[in-house]
Amino acid sequence: MIRIEITAAAYAAIAAGRSADSLIEAQASPAGGFYLWLDKMTLNRLTAARGPGESFSDTILRLSLEEAA
Repeated sequence: MIRIEITAAAYAAIAAGRSADSLIEAQASPAGGFYLWLDKMTLNRLTAARGPGESFSDTILRLSLEEAA
């Protein structure tokens, strides 16, 4: 498992697409965001989806908007 830090907005986008009982556990970070623990396969998929200059949070937000459209 690998820990990443994402913004509160990115975490909210993840939470909006999940039921309360399937919500992934997150830990608040000092910067106001959240730490998430991801398995290597999930992290690799997220990394592959990143655009140039995008953070993990940017990627999560973009993908959530694309999914909603």
